[in-house]
Amino acid sequence: SPIPCEAMEISSVCTHDIPGWTVGIDGFCEKPEVGTHFGKNVFNYAVIEIHWNNPMETPALTDGSGITIFYTDNMRKYDRGRLLLGQNSLAIPPNVDTHYESGVCTSDCTGTLAKPIYLYSALLHMHYLGRGGQVEHWRNGKLMKVLVDSDDYSYDSPVSYPIDPPVVLQPGDELKMNCKFKTKTKNDITFFGESTSDEMCLAFLAYYPKTNFGTCISFGALDWCVDKEGDMRA
Repeated sequence: SPIPCEAMEISSVCTHDIPGWTVGIDGFCEKPEVGTHFGKNVFNYAVIEIHWNNPMETPALTDGSGITIFYTDNMRKYDRGRLLLGQNSLAIPPNVDTHYESGVCTSDCTGTLAKPIYLYSALLHMHYLGRGGQVEHWRNGKLMKVLVDSDDYSYDSPVSYPIDPPVVLQPGDELKMNCKFKTKTKNDITFFGESTSDEMCLAFLAYYPKTNFGTCISFGALDWCVDKEGDMRA
């Protein structure tokens, strides 16, 4: 049976995802040349994490969610990586038609890449106040391409956007995530959180070849690569 990450001596085994899932997603098919490496000598344990939300504490509710993984023993050319982009410091005002938040994966952060990576799909993630979002690719202060431009985001019907042909992210490039919210149904400030009554401003970008570059999230004006004292993260 699966063992919780806290019980493992090496917590890093829990930092790699096999599949991802959210409400309304039917599933993902990888590019023919890309796959997620798992099995012998890769993963010894797997943990599935599911969040339930029952604010009214309605009894006798049941859950039928689960994941089916299809695999091949024909090794594909590239291992898939996942890059998490966005903003984790949110304070969204109530009763407004439009409010924007953004997060940047800075050139300092991508400068830690040893070589270019190829972005080939994107999934936006907000909660019920989310109305739209964009993912932008910048280089030397110039907008290279808008990877995703959605003005009809729905938490219950998310879309995985293909990036075809894949976009080359060079070391030193920047990625920007913009989120649009509508809060006419809210009377209080909405903060970042995992509950659907809280909010998020995230994008999950699939790329290859896989590196240890997996998270690049802003915390207010701070980027992922700078701590509160202004020192670079190791």
